[in-house]
Amino acid sequence: MPFLKKKEEEKEQQLETEQQAEAWAGPQWEYRTEMLVGFGGKFVMDKLNELGAQGWEAVSAFYDAKHSQTYVLLKRTKQSAKT
Repeated sequence: MPFLKKKEEEKEQQLETEQQAEAWAGPQWEYRTEMLVGFGGKFVMDKLNELGAQGWEAVSAFYDAKHSQTYVLLKRTKQSAKT
């Protein structure tokens, strides 16, 4: 039975290593962009607050001069498949 005991110990060690790797990996992120219409107005602030309530965080904004549009880049912790 020493063979079975060794196999069990190897499985436990592998599981522990995988759990540690997951813990060290940190959060997984998902990203999205939103076009800001009426940039700077109440509508934009309301939209950003709505997205913030859903867990989104604005990380950058950029202006597309060719199309005269402002966009914001948002991220949040990756949601499970249930949400």
